[in-house]
Parts: sequence; structure tokens; C-alpha cells
Amino acid sequence: ISPATTLNPLDPEEVRTIAEESVEGHYLLGMSLINNNEFNLGIDELLHTLELDANYKKSLYLVIALAYKRLQKFPEAI
Repeated sequence: ISPATTLNPLDPEEVRTIAEESVEGHYLLGMSLINNNEFNLGIDELLHTLELDANYKKSLYLVIALAYKRLQKFPEAI
């Protein structure tokens, strides 16, 4: 993304355009999807973020657990 590009972080379609470019892109896409109640897709993106960099934002584990909780997938949330 160039500095002149504006990105709406709440719009998964806009964020998806940068997701393939970086770990940060996958993180933003996952968070955007979860914010839009697309929990399964958001979880997948955040798990992919952690696959790329296991030390990237340790708080992602909590975000993923809370998303599983919203889906009532309690064993996965633990």
C-alpha cells in the first residue's frame, strides 16, 4: 500500500487487497472479518497470521478465543 492509499479497515474487501502482501495484511483482514461478524473467516485469517509469525501480537490468541466463543465453539476457545 502506498502512503497515499486510504484503506477502510472495517471493509474486508478493501483489506483483502493487501492481505497477501504481509503478515500485517492477514491480521487486518482477520480483524476486519471478525468486526463484520464473519467469525469463521476471521479466525482462519488470524490463525494464518500466527502461522506466518507465531510471535505476532500475542493478543491474537484472545481475539481468536472470543470469536470461537461467539460461535459457541467452546472447546476451541480454550
